Amino acid sequence: MTSQATTRRRQTCANQLVEPHKPHVSFSGLNKFGVYFVSLLLLSCNPLDQNSKSSPTPSDTASETSQQQITSAANGPTTTTVTPPNVNTAPAAFTPTLSNTSPKVGDTVSCNGTTNDAEGDTLSYTYQWYANGANIAGATNASYTVLPAQAHATDFKCIKTASDGNSGSTIGTSAVASVINTAPVAFTPTLSNTAPKVGDSVSCNGTTNDADGDTLSYTYQWYANGANIAGATNASYTVLPAQAHATDFKCIKTASDGNSGTVIGTSAVASVGNTAPAAFTPTLSNTAPKVGDSVSCNGTTTDADGDTLSYTYQWYANGANIAGATNASYTVLPAQAHATDLKCI
Repeated sequence: MTSQATTRRRQTCANQLVEPHKPHVSFSGLNKFGVYFVSLLLLSCNPLDQNSKSSPTPSDTASETSQQQITSAANGPTTTTVTPPNVNTAPAAFTPTLSNTSPKVGDTVSCNGTTNDAEGDTLSYTYQWYANGANIAGATNASYTVLPAQAHATDFKCIKTASDGNSGSTIGTSAVASVINTAPVAFTPTLSNTAPKVGDSVSCNGTTNDADGDTLSYTYQWYANGANIAGATNASYTVLPAQAHATDFKCIKTASDGNSGTVIGTSAVASVGNTAPAAFTPTLSNTAPKVGDSVSCNGTTTDADGDTLSYTYQWYANGANIAGATNASYTVLPAQAHATDLKCI
């Protein structure tokens, strides 16, 4: 439309009432695809009855302006789509979950759960594991194996961030979990002497470790003859006659981590060996006997095990045992006259 034509149009319509279907601009907003659009409806300026006294309105002026700006106007509506700057929607809020809500040191825990994006963007995820009031350095994978540094933590959790690739992101934080205590590792203590005798001191050896890194303490109980030995609660024990010949002598050692975690270790059993009677030297009741004198072999000994002792005898003279002389006393015979080595065994 030329400038001259525009001038004539303005003159023609200047003193006439423009009918309701005048040129106008209609904004319709976002469509279902998230795109803004503008509808421009352009109609010709048709005068009403000449007897109408209505004056031109601001809308008439706007209509004329629209006609001036758009050089081709049809009698039908024309729709033009205008795309505004992209407005991204962040992924929906979400709360990830832990695959194990009561983990122990050494357990592998996964950070599960996803979210969605209103625009259908493909989402990617990043991770950060957290405990003891701070992020765990380097713990940025979807799963994490709990270390001793997190032992007994009460705020173990994962932080998962969903990103849509268009600068939109949403952070989800799991509920916190407590890292529960791990008892000390099972172990078997050993005896320092596996064939002790009464009077021997035996130690209960061996230690264990704790996955949490807790400092361990130990308690002891010695056992024999089917029962705990009263008061025998030290790391070593001196075998008493009461345990003589026991075939189930052992130690029971308990490791405690200070966090209600314990493990009991029991040694292999040992048999308490027999102890021979103590050495002794019997004495003769007459150290200068004559033929016909009765001589006794006196003296006793002791037994560490407390065993009841019995005695046997053998008389000896002239460099040999005297045949049949096996009693506690002996009457010297002529065969031993002048013997210089009469003795009792």
